[in-house]
Amino acid sequence: MLQILFGSSRPALSVVPVSTRTEASDGKAAVTASEGMDRTAMAMAQDMTAASELAVLRALERAGKRKVPRSERGRLNVVPPWEIYAHRPPVDPSDLDKALADAWDLPAAVGFSEELISALDAYARTLLASGHTFNRDDLQRVLARL
Repeated sequence: MLQILFGSSRPALSVVPVSTRTEASDGKAAVTASEGMDRTAMAMAQDMTAASELAVLRALERAGKRKVPRSERGRLNVVPPWEIYAHRPPVDPSDLDKALADAWDLPAAVGFSEELISALDAYARTLLASGHTFNRDDLQRVLARL
């Protein structure tokens, strides 16, 4: 069974293997039920990655806005809001809680699991403390560990 990373209130997706291919009326192989389920699981995983990416970028945006004094925001107008933090010194680890305050309220409200939020929070904290910018491949590696 493939467990989607949302909380238990969301239905889990079960993948049922089908060992035979059927032929369509035109003689071409038709898509089996298992291939259709695999596509569904893949689409759901892509949606989960996209939702996780949006949540992390929003957290980084909030942290960056908290980190930059108003007097310096003008020169950063050309920088995407979620990358502002990378144009400043890294966030001190003792300030990470303040930088990410309330950043995960919306993901929690829409059903992200505690496990997922914790992983996304750890990834965002790593980026803020190191000054590295967001990387989709890195996020996918984080999600693959869940």
